[in-house]
Amino acid sequence: MEILYRGLIIFASLIIGYLFGSISNGIILSNIVHKKDPRDYGSHNSGGTNVGRTFGKKLGIITILLDMIKTIIPIWGVYFILSKTSLSQFDATEASYLSTALGASVGHCFPLYHKFKGGKAVACFAGTLIAFSWSLTLLGMVIFFTILFTSKMVSLSSIVTSLSTALASLILMILPSWCMNFGMQASLFMSLTLLACSFILIYRHKSNVIRILNHNENKIGSKKAKN
Repeated sequence: MEILYRGLIIFASLIIGYLFGSISNGIILSNIVHKKDPRDYGSHNSGGTNVGRTFGKKLGIITILLDMIKTIIPIWGVYFILSKTSLSQFDATEASYLSTALGASVGHCFPLYHKFKGGKAVACFAGTLIAFSWSLTLLGMVIFFTILFTSKMVSLSSIVTSLSTALASLILMILPSWCMNFGMQASLFMSLTLLACSFILIYRHKSNVIRILNHNENKIGSKKAKN
């Protein structure tokens, strides 16, 4: 019976993450401010980058921040509920908050509330890093902005950062526990979760990857990107 309860808790956590991830802030804000859907413009997704290019940087930044927050809240919520209450007896805490993170990324890309057409999981991946580890977050920021500064490509910066931080998370298993947040555990399962989220992000950027390989990807400041 205990195994059944553990499985139900993990599954419920996955669903919670998915439902939170399905909140497409870019679509909501664009409809409120401009009465338009960002998926009808630019790269045809609801992410902060497309919202920013279509409706202005301010709205894009707000979208990115809200998308990170919608990922952090369910991960931390599940973690604290399962680790600080009587539910901790089922030993499902780690698997549950990892499932929540994965669910949030899937929900962001394929939102239940918006016909399963969402963003590319960049802000969700950033939110997951913030929720898991301050040290991984700092590393991710350094990698992202270094590549962005040199390449001027948000897509390339996002892809490399997600994959690099997922692989770098393996090192956390031999580093002091204070490198993680709130007593969370660095483990192989955490690294695999981050890798799965990274693969989702890369899959959603498949058209960008083709353009990068063909040397015609949009760059920050380019006339094509502005249009």
